Amino acid sequence: MRKVRSRNMLFIVTSLYGGGAEKVCCLLASAMAETCPVTIAYFTEREGRYPIDPRCEVIRIPKAENREWIPSVLRRTAGRLDKILFIRKVKKERNIGVSVSFLLAPCAVNVFSRCGDRIITTERANPTKYQADRFWVTRILYALADHVVFQSREIQSLYGPLTRRHSSIIGNPVSVACRALPERSHRIVTLGRLTAQKNQAMLIRSFEAFHRTHPDYTLSIYGEGQLRGELQAMIEERGLGESVFLEGNRSDVHTLIRDAEIFVLASDYEGLSNALLECMTMGIACISTDCEGSTDVIRDGENGLLVRRGDEKGLTEAMCRLADEPLLRQRLEERAAADAEAFTPERIVRKWEAVFFEDPNI
Repeated sequence: MRKVRSRNMLFIVTSLYGGGAEKVCCLLASAMAETCPVTIAYFTEREGRYPIDPRCEVIRIPKAENREWIPSVLRRTAGRLDKILFIRKVKKERNIGVSVSFLLAPCAVNVFSRCGDRIITTERANPTKYQADRFWVTRILYALADHVVFQSREIQSLYGPLTRRHSSIIGNPVSVACRALPERSHRIVTLGRLTAQKNQAMLIRSFEAFHRTHPDYTLSIYGEGQLRGELQAMIEERGLGESVFLEGNRSDVHTLIRDAEIFVLASDYEGLSNALLECMTMGIACISTDCEGSTDVIRDGENGLLVRRGDEKGLTEAMCRLADEPLLRQRLEERAAADAEAFTPERIVRKWEAVFFEDPNI
């Protein structure tokens, strides 16, 4: 085990706004800033940011120099080397003791900029699905790290014994702005990027069949992404324009969905869905495909419903079941909210702290 030389921490992430990895990074960094000097380094500026404790120092990793004279096949490698050298300099100057990285590119920079620090990498989804051609890269990177944090047993099992021996499973910290209302509307909601991974297309098709017998229900899809146009066209083609709505990204999404009866996660793969945990915490009855992470937190029929990935008919039947059985829905809501207490920020941060500082002398 590598001795931690200081409590100075560095978090490396692609951006400060966007998906679950960025959200968890900002939350963890802010929590650690209460007791440790924290620096956050990120690659790409995007509109808006997740909340960050003002005690965190935030720096942007410079863009690669313009090297038009270098053959294109080498230009990307040179750009990566620039980032590695920049982060290595940051680690030296700030006497960084623990470096934590999220997503593949930041993890590569973290591992190859080692400078006497404890290297912690994280896997946020199933690498055989979202980067199958580069899975061998993550296997090397995670074997070289001091510790790897996974979100589910299924994803941890994809790696060899060397990596598994220095790894942990830690769920996402969940913080919601409000709880579900006592009286609900006939609404089904989902939250997530509009991408193939989230499979909102299957959800829309399943809802169409559900809607034939439950015409008073609506479906609201919160999130943005490259498939917005395609999904909107699909909604119009199927005559669902008055019952299915693409709501976009909303900062007040918890307030907007607190009157919903059902949350659905239709993903083909995940790490551990933040949206699922948030809706469980709020006390909204949840349906999920049996993707990674969901099978760790949902016990079918006890605190939610599970359907097979890609099972359009099964998803329709699950929505019908919850719409038609209010007592079942209430029981799932109550148990889910109780189980989600395991994912409060305080409990999750304590688990991460144990990974950050394994040396009891620090």
